Amino acid sequence: MPSHEPNVPPLLLSVTPESLTVVATCTQNGNTYKVGPTNAAGEINNVIPGDATQIIWNPWEYEQQAGATPLAAATYTLSVWDERGPGATVAGGRFSPYSGTNFALYRPQQYTPLSGEHQRLFALLCVW
Repeated sequence: MPSHEPNVPPLLLSVTPESLTVVATCTQNGNTYKVGPTNAAGEINNVIPGDATQIIWNPWEYEQQAGATPLAAATYTLSVWDERGPGATVAGGRFSPYSGTNFALYRPQQYTPLSGEHQRLFALLCVW
């Protein structure tokens, strides 16, 4: 489960945000996905308290939701903003919208052993 704990010393923010919104945008398909814990109803809660120090997201649980847009095996960009929204202007002592942490998701595949000609070719390439 991807986990992100921001390293924001409390002294830098003179105004604690009321809430933080966290999303991941897929660079391959342009879809934006909610990032956050799954509640008892199986829904992702991507709006968290403004004084939170971490967020835990389980992509597998996300995909189990009815009507969830499937996650692509691709690179994503994490974005976080406070209650003022992603377009809020920079203001001293306030949380500034952030977008920039990149991460990748993949789908595990079953192992398929090499055989025949592919195995000989692989052995030849390893020798060189």
